[in-house]
Amino acid sequence: MDWNALGTWAAVVVALGLALREGWARSSERRAAHLLTCARILPSAVRMDDMLRDTLDESRVISARTADASLLLDACATFAQRVEANGLSNFRGVADQQNALPPGMLVPLIKVLMLEEMVLENHVIARATDMTREEAVEEFEVWVEQMKSMRTSLHWIVQGAQKRMSSWHWRHPEVGAFVRID
Repeated sequence: MDWNALGTWAAVVVALGLALREGWARSSERRAAHLLTCARILPSAVRMDDMLRDTLDESRVISARTADASLLLDACATFAQRVEANGLSNFRGVADQQNALPPGMLVPLIKVLMLEEMVLENHVIARATDMTREEAVEEFEVWVEQMKSMRTSLHWIVQGAQKRMSSWHWRHPEVGAFVRID
């Protein structure tokens, strides 16, 4: 028997074992970070989604083609107030944290945050100008389209968070799924 070859294989097995252990520990840490972030973001995402659903339902009553400019601009102001009050801007730092969320939730979160910022900034600019009726119609329609887009992204955030909140790891933290083995 070649003891050198056996020693080499033993070193390979030990190295693989250490790599697997480190990989498992990193996976466990990512899972824990995902669960904690999901627990924090889920109530806010559901609240924003509910607000957007209700606001879109209310916007269907307004006919942009026949309503006067002041009604449309008042509706846009209401939209802005609701988005500002129920938005996810307090989670802006989450998108910058490594492993805070899985990509399937992180990308939609970034999209919601960017759309939220964009529509609120556009609203500030629009308020500072005297808009024609055509511009008011365009402003109203942009708001409606962006709220629909935010709802689509929120769907992925809420669905992902709910999935993780129903996971075995969330329901049984006492089992030690996140206990680091040294």
